[in-house]
Amino acid sequence: MTLVCYVVLVLIAVGLLASPLLGFVNRPALWFGLPSIMVWMGVLVLLITPVLAIVETTRGPDDEEERR
Repeated sequence: MTLVCYVVLVLIAVGLLASPLLGFVNRPALWFGLPSIMVWMGVLVLLITPVLAIVETTRGPDDEEERR
């Protein structure tokens, strides 16, 4: 499960970094009345929080001991 979350986090990061290069995002268009790149980045930023919460809650007790 955590591996899937890490992959999703990497995809979100790549999506954020590649936003200016993506043609369907970086164009003069409005999505929901806002510029498309603003909506795209806002959705990706909002997705980060639940994925990080899942990573934090699925950590086992062994992971906490290794950090110390």
